Amino acid sequence: MKDTRTLTPSGRTLEAALEDALEQVRAMKRGDDIGATTYDFWTPPDVVNVAPIRHAMGLTQEQFAARYGFSLSGLKKWESGDRTPEAGTRTLLALIARDHGAVDALLASARG
Repeated sequence: MKDTRTLTPSGRTLEAALEDALEQVRAMKRGDDIGATTYDFWTPPDVVNVAPIRHAMGLTQEQFAARYGFSLSGLKKWESGDRTPEAGTRTLLALIARDHGAVDALLASARG
């Protein structure tokens, strides 16, 4: 009787599966195409200068915060450099800087 505790769901031994995985890592490090699916992803910038974005839109701090759902105190801290927005907020700010009209349209459609 086989010891099933050492088998992977595909029926291979754990040792064999790990050896194959290690060989795939080595092949990837060499630059070989192993047929794996890869994904590119965008990460927000580490720093977003909020004031120029807001100024370009001609909005006060109060208007900008209300329009995009930010707290006014948080916005003031970002602009003064006392605090850095979280990654998700930096992503939204980058989108607003790039095309606030598109962001505004998406937000309007989400409100119903």
